[in-house]
Amino acid sequence: LFDGSILCAICQTVMTGVRKDGLKGWINAPKTRSVKLKNMSKVVTALKGWVNAERGVSISCRWLFAGVEDQLVDGNWAAMLGLLEDLLRCVDGMMPRKVV
Repeated sequence: LFDGSILCAICQTVMTGVRKDGLKGWINAPKTRSVKLKNMSKVVTALKGWVNAERGVSISCRWLFAGVEDQLVDGNWAAMLGLLEDLLRCVDGMMPRKVV
């Protein structure tokens, strides 16, 4: 999960159009940290500003801040679960959760 390959596969499944094209070239089983970071960077870049056109909802930028790729590769569960929750909410057509 923390090498970015599963996130790339999930995003390729749920995204359409130009944003999905930004995920091309991800590595399925990365071995080095730099390749894992590239996978995560592809996911974060593709998700920034993504709008689910079918549901009319955009993804929250709460977990798409600069440097989140390092946290995800380092195994930060809060960042991973937060990103997955935001992705799920967008796919389901739910409004982004308000930051308190």
